[in-house]
Amino acid sequence: MVKAGIIVIGSGIAALKTALEASKHKHVILITKSKIRHSNSYLAQGGIAAAISDRDRVSYHKKDTLEAGQRYNKEKAVEILVEEAPSVIAELIRSGMQFDHDHDGTLMLGMEGAHSERRILHSHGDSTGKYIMEHLIGCLKNSLITVVENAAAVELIIGKDDSCIGVKTLDKAGKLVTYHAERTVLATGGCGSLYHFTSNSQTVSGDGIALAFKAGAKVRDMEFIQFHPTLLFINGKAEGLVSEAVRGDGARLVTEMGRPIMEDVHAMKDLAPRHIVAQTIFSYLQRGEKVFLDISMIKDFKKRFPTVSSLCEKSGLDLKFGKIPVAPGNHFLMGGD
Repeated sequence: MVKAGIIVIGSGIAALKTALEASKHKHVILITKSKIRHSNSYLAQGGIAAAISDRDRVSYHKKDTLEAGQRYNKEKAVEILVEEAPSVIAELIRSGMQFDHDHDGTLMLGMEGAHSERRILHSHGDSTGKYIMEHLIGCLKNSLITVVENAAAVELIIGKDDSCIGVKTLDKAGKLVTYHAERTVLATGGCGSLYHFTSNSQTVSGDGIALAFKAGAKVRDMEFIQFHPTLLFINGKAEGLVSEAVRGDGARLVTEMGRPIMEDVHAMKDLAPRHIVAQTIFSYLQRGEKVFLDISMIKDFKKRFPTVSSLCEKSGLDLKFGKIPVAPGNHFLMGGD
């Protein structure tokens, strides 16, 4: 049996940040069923939203978030999110995280779906998740946190007062290891790999939610799956994510004949909330019509979106034609707690 003050299960941004904060007060063991870089966070292309520009307001960010969630959101949670976002970004920058800047040193703020203002920070164009993860992994290496890789959590240990006092894990060799702790944090992500079309890492399969449910936790809103409108769609397969930032830079969703599909669907057109854009694309695909992202208006596309460009080229798509075939796919689990 191994003892710790805090156990964190998972290896994405939420898990790493939680572990780093907790390690200021307790001994932390971070456990992940694969490698620390195998997570949705590492794959994330899009950036982080925060109302930090002179023309933006926290109240605008709150309004956009509530409207995108059709006001089913927990309003207090939304308030905490938007109010704390600017200070969290400032803290990340102070700790050494590099976001993209204009030539004059001003932070570049992008536009994405359902946002009324430019408030999306990116790093290295469309590699934001990777670089935030690398920054946090660097911080992790300078901490006293113990990292355990290739150990799958298989059972939460519940104490007499119904509190979680630890976890049992299984390594690749089939060895069972028991960890005890004062507190256990589940930060294992959603369930994307259960879907045929998904932007998620194959390791994200709902394990944490299943563990909590098995231990007696209540889960809710599990039907709320967010589908990203634009996965690269080639030969009937989803090959990876095409960032929403591409539409934020002006790309338009069109039919094979070049007709815009979002023109009369929503006031924000191609930058409407994701569920609206995804449903619209799906309706075309159901009728047998292909949908494309017209990127012809974006200058220096390969430089602006190196991850998307590399994905397209690896899939045999020639970007000189200025169109990327897309389809919706599982992206986020919005319920669970």
